[in-house]
Amino acid sequence: MPRPDPHVTSGGPAYNASAHLSVCLDSLLAQVYGDFVLQIADNASTDETEEICRKYVAMDPRVRYHRHPRNIGMYPNMNFLLRTASTPYVKLANADDYWAPGMLTDALRVMESNPDVVLAYPMMTLVDNSGAPFQAYGHRLHLVESDPTIRFKRALSEIGLVSQLMGVMRASTVRRMRPMRSLPGEDILFVCELSLYGKLFQTSEHQYFRRFHPQSSSFKRTSMEHQVRHVLEEGATAVRYLTWRQHVGFMSRIIGSPLSIPGKVELLGHIGRRMVWNRVALGHELLHRG
Repeated sequence: MPRPDPHVTSGGPAYNASAHLSVCLDSLLAQVYGDFVLQIADNASTDETEEICRKYVAMDPRVRYHRHPRNIGMYPNMNFLLRTASTPYVKLANADDYWAPGMLTDALRVMESNPDVVLAYPMMTLVDNSGAPFQAYGHRLHLVESDPTIRFKRALSEIGLVSQLMGVMRASTVRRMRPMRSLPGEDILFVCELSLYGKLFQTSEHQYFRRFHPQSSSFKRTSMEHQVRHVLEEGATAVRYLTWRQHVGFMSRIIGSPLSIPGKVELLGHIGRRMVWNRVALGHELLHRG
């Protein structure tokens, strides 16, 4: 039975996820650390996702289910999970993926003993559509520098496949941040902003198993057609001025952060230099109206 005041919310955004949802939910419910609630947010799925979720609600009192009346987009659905969590810690969990039983225990051990850490996440292994591992992803982004400007610059340039988003976060920190917009690449902006509030700690075990297949949202990050289909809200057909909006998004997150004024000026200058480096793409969007 769940405690009346659970310590962690595992948030599962789901959209037409019936093929792999049970594996994901089983791995979350099998965590050694059991003081959590599992909140599923169904983005108006049209397959058997709702039926599977309701079965788990009936089976385990820690599972809660919410269904949106329409597809609001992948990132707004994540915002819903992050913002409605009433526990001290919150963890996102893509419905395609699964986790080793010790993941929550190890992440919380770091968070509880290091109050300046705002995110703890494990090493990742890529798995195929059947769930079989095919690559231990050795990329590390361990941001424990005391200077937030260093952490931000490193996050921006070294973020890799953005596995950090599936780690355990301090809910109080997340509530201070800007929500993710319904735009491709918002996960990168979110993790970079998170680095301005505290340290990002990567544990040493491969405990996150990420399913990488043609239907996953990150499979074709550079394909706008793919991103529209798997990331954006119902009825969206395209994204205009994406490069401009990404740079403006970085700037607004820097300005709204707890950085000192000199720190904000330094990072705004850093984004300005990146805009110079990306001037071809920015110019192309202006000339072709997005």
